[in-house]
Amino acid sequence: MERGEQERSLRLMARYFERNSRRHSYAYELYGHLLLKNERYFLAVKILEQGQKEYPDSANIAQNSAVAYSRTKQPAKAGHAFWRAYQLGEAENDNLAFSAAYFFSRAGKYNRAGKIVKNLISQKGYYPQWVQLYAQCLIKSGKGKKAIPLLESAVKVNRENSKLWRILGWLYSKHKGLEKAAAAYRIAAKLDPENTRIELGKLFLNLGAINQGDHLLRKESPKIMDYMAFFYARYGDLEAALAKAKRVYNKAPTDKRLFRIAHILYRMNRFQEAEKYYRKLVKKKGRLSTKAKWAMAVMSWQQGDWNKACHRFRAIAHSDSKLNKQAGRLLPILERITG
Repeated sequence: MERGEQERSLRLMARYFERNSRRHSYAYELYGHLLLKNERYFLAVKILEQGQKEYPDSANIAQNSAVAYSRTKQPAKAGHAFWRAYQLGEAENDNLAFSAAYFFSRAGKYNRAGKIVKNLISQKGYYPQWVQLYAQCLIKSGKGKKAIPLLESAVKVNRENSKLWRILGWLYSKHKGLEKAAAAYRIAAKLDPENTRIELGKLFLNLGAINQGDHLLRKESPKIMDYMAFFYARYGDLEAALAKAKRVYNKAPTDKRLFRIAHILYRMNRFQEAEKYYRKLVKKKGRLSTKAKWAMAVMSWQQGDWNKACHRFRAIAHSDSKLNKQAGRLLPILERITG
């Protein structure tokens, strides 16, 4: 469907919803789908929540609602909606169950997520994604040692999955000794040299073995430079982090890397330079545009330019973004200050 046709369809659906208080379930499905496709996520949530109340037994409305919640960064609600869609579906859809578990884990509900994935594994087998998520849930719950037998069984079935071998190597390093860890990492290295080198480098850095970590991460692929920029920033070496962030952006530019440069400059109190990078993101109107606007508003506040801060927070408060409520709560304070 062309963009113009989509806009026309949205107008027609909006008119239908304005004129009819009793709506067909398909109307909710169609309107929700169109809103999601056109990235109007917050309105999609509102419409689909109405649909869930009117048609609580509709698997399609529940599934569309789950997608809308995920797009508006509401992982717990997304997990509940995906699980509801799974339960309501006429045929078992393992993807819906896995999606529910994934979003429960994103919401920090590791026990609930783990229970779902454990059930999938026991019924259907050692699919790598399922095993990875279950292992991560156990690790996050402080039960990482319990994941070792699971991974040992999983790598027998998925012998060429380097990620499973890397997770097993990491768990061995924590619970079974470095000899076993090294053996698992050697297998992973044969299967996927670059990612294994990154994992080992991260492990050495986090253990405080900086020289060994630097040696492993010396080959500067974009992925390695991303991690090094993150690592240096995390431990306070902002000059080194900035150098890595700029180098990887010049080599492989993305909005996320541009935002990282701006954020590091912001942490260094180099506000004018940071604003130049944030402005580039605002012009692009991408996913990080609102975060950039927020950062610029906060910088104005921190520099005592409260009129500019007020103007910037007001613009965010009136936008269709997840930060609009936070901006709305700050506005009364700023308005009192600016008089």
